[in-house]
Amino acid sequence: MSEISSIDHPIKKIKDKDGTSYDILETESYAKALAKFAMECGTPLTIGVQGEWGSGKTSLLNMMQEVIEGTEFKTQGRGASIKGSDAFKVIWINTWEHSLLKTPEECLLSIIEEIINAIAAVDGSWKTAQKAKTALAMLAKGALRIGASVALGQEAANEVGQSLNGMNSVRTLRTALEQSVDELVKRDQNSVQRFIIFIDDLDRLDPAVAVMILELLKNIFHIENCVFVLAIDYQVVVKGLKSKFGEPNEHNEWEFRAFFDKIIQLPFMMPMGAYNLTNYVENLLQETSYFTKKEMAVLKSSKLSKIVKLTIGANPRALKRLVNSLSLILIQRQFTNKEIAKDLMDNELVIKQLLITLVCLQISFPKLYNLIVKYPIFYEWDDEFVHRVTDTTISQSQETQTALQRAMELDEEDFDETWEQSLFKILWSNGWHKNRIIEISKALSIIKDKVLTLVMSDELKDKLLIEALRLTAVTSVVSIDDSVKIEDQDDDNQISLIAFWKDFSRHMLNSNNCFAGIKKRSTYWSSYYDAVPEGLVDENLYITAFYNSKQMLRITTRKRMEPNEEFRFFNWLKRYTKEFEEIVGIKPTFKIEENRSTQVITFPRPNDWYGDLSIPDNIEKRKKVFDWLKNNVGKIEIIIGRAYEEYNASLVIEENNQFDTQDISG
Repeated sequence: MSEISSIDHPIKKIKDKDGTSYDILETESYAKALAKFAMECGTPLTIGVQGEWGSGKTSLLNMMQEVIEGTEFKTQGRGASIKGSDAFKVIWINTWEHSLLKTPEECLLSIIEEIINAIAAVDGSWKTAQKAKTALAMLAKGALRIGASVALGQEAANEVGQSLNGMNSVRTLRTALEQSVDELVKRDQNSVQRFIIFIDDLDRLDPAVAVMILELLKNIFHIENCVFVLAIDYQVVVKGLKSKFGEPNEHNEWEFRAFFDKIIQLPFMMPMGAYNLTNYVENLLQETSYFTKKEMAVLKSSKLSKIVKLTIGANPRALKRLVNSLSLILIQRQFTNKEIAKDLMDNELVIKQLLITLVCLQISFPKLYNLIVKYPIFYEWDDEFVHRVTDTTISQSQETQTALQRAMELDEEDFDETWEQSLFKILWSNGWHKNRIIEISKALSIIKDKVLTLVMSDELKDKLLIEALRLTAVTSVVSIDDSVKIEDQDDDNQISLIAFWKDFSRHMLNSNNCFAGIKKRSTYWSSYYDAVPEGLVDENLYITAFYNSKQMLRITTRKRMEPNEEFRFFNWLKRYTKEFEEIVGIKPTFKIEENRSTQVITFPRPNDWYGDLSIPDNIEKRKKVFDWLKNNVGKIEIIIGRAYEEYNASLVIEENNQFDTQDISG
């Protein structure tokens, strides 16, 4: 039975007995280098293994331990070589386990006690560590008094605070530990030459507690023949020091760094940029049976790894979440009651690649992902769409325009299309993922230019993208603040609207009417589309096409005339009713009334064409409507234009007649 999930635990060893490597990220060389340094460096010394949470620090420490204990070590003056497991005593401390249900002081004391016990257990000489245990007991009493003094106020706390942090208590314990380690290293009964102490999971603690433990460990364990290896991210230290130094800025940055450097003599950053990400991701996807061997052979590895690098990065924990999410989505598809359309089945590989990219966006950029869920066809976004999802004033602000211009100058190819510029404006205006806009643009470009180009039909591209978004919804984590406040839309209705208006645009592209030249629509979820006949009624007149209506076409105004003036013009147009019917084949219906704010002319859909059936659901019927619009809208515009000229001429004649009448009366 194949695995369906990836377990989030660190690797325990580099290779199995049969030679199978567990080091999929290929960090063994770094583990060997650090292990050699820890075995040969001068002491006391502290190594800081830095990296974000989930970056693989624990796995690296495990590999270091394996290298240390498996190394043949030649002693000086003691004869033959011995194994590293005999020459070096590795002590492993999990700070998270010590912190459970304990105060920071109790956590620290518990950690020290475990280290003392591990040192004493080397050759069973508990007497050697007795002084250290006695000193620790004194330190513990001071810690308890500090805890009790909290209720007494700051003054009382200051009086007893020296018990834990005072030089006498710390010096006594450190001296006792130095004697214990020195005696053990010099004793002939054992081969231990050095203690290497791994302190793990500090970044799971409250940053302030982590910093406190770091500082006190430094004071207590500055001991010869001891090497500390601390797994902690520098950013945790920064957060833990904010109460002491304030928010980090260019003026106090050196104070944060000075504290870190005082604790750490050798910093080591997890080499996430050097991880073999392609190997790691493909291995996880094959282990969980996300891709078949045939599918994996078809795919280009660079595309998958590039998508992951641009979004999630190289964090192993996030990568495992990605793979587990994908595995669940595939299982969900098996149990869904919704029948999977044949065109989706035929494009299974495209769907799977879309799922990878979308889950990556979901994990790394949740706010953007939520927006795409609502408006999937991101490669059609334009300024009209930007205004719909942002504050218009903000999106048009000088700051946004300047930032976009600077981005276009630095990364022209990433922002050379309208949708990419719209993406930038949305993210910048809303303050979403502002430092990752270039990576986001590149990732979405992979969807548009690499994955979806495998599909020939524009309509099918949209359908596949919407289906992939529907599938990824089950693994989304959405907070109230992250959700996009936009009206919900039915998935099937979205698909129909998108297909309808794209088809409409293609039909009207070369027509001789006001809809000509329309290459795209930004708001695909609208049920109508307005166009302005150039030069007619001072551009007050609107001609509207509909998605699904009994009307073929509607003529009305949006920039209001004076009510009576509008009424007079539309009443004048009634004279052309017969001409409209003879030329376009449909008799218009006039809904006009004096003193009414809006006057309307409609061209109803003939009943003998479709009956009660909806035109969007049938491509053949839709084409018939589009053909009618393409052939007749231009003719309607000509009639309206001539009518408008004759109407204006009549007004001139009427005005002249009024002057003539006035002259006669005068």
